[in-house]
Amino acid sequence: LLASGVCSARTVAIEPDEGAAWHPTRSVAANEIEHLVDLEMTAIGDKAGSVAFTSGLDTMNRVAAAGDADVQMVALARLDYILRDLDPVLIKFGVEGYETLAL
Repeated sequence: LLASGVCSARTVAIEPDEGAAWHPTRSVAANEIEHLVDLEMTAIGDKAGSVAFTSGLDTMNRVAAAGDADVQMVALARLDYILRDLDPVLIKFGVEGYETLAL
C-alpha cells in the first residue's frame, strides 16, 4: 500500500479473512488510492477451491491445522491465476507455513 501511495504502483492485495481485510480497505480509502489497489478475498494455494482458515486472529489468521477452533472456509486460488496478465516487479506475501503450496 505504501508503494501505491508514494510511487503510484499498482498493488494486488490478497486477504482471505473479511475481518482482517478491513484494515487495508480502510487504508486504501483513507489514502484515496482505490484506483491503484485491487483486493482479492482469497487464500493462496496450489489449486482453486476452498480451504479451512482460522478466524478471529486478525493478521495472525492462517490455514487451519487439525484441532484449531474458530475455523471458517475461505476461497482458495493459485497465485498465477490471481496475477493473470500482470508482470510483477515485487511480490511480498506471508502465508504462515503454507509457502510450498502457495508457490
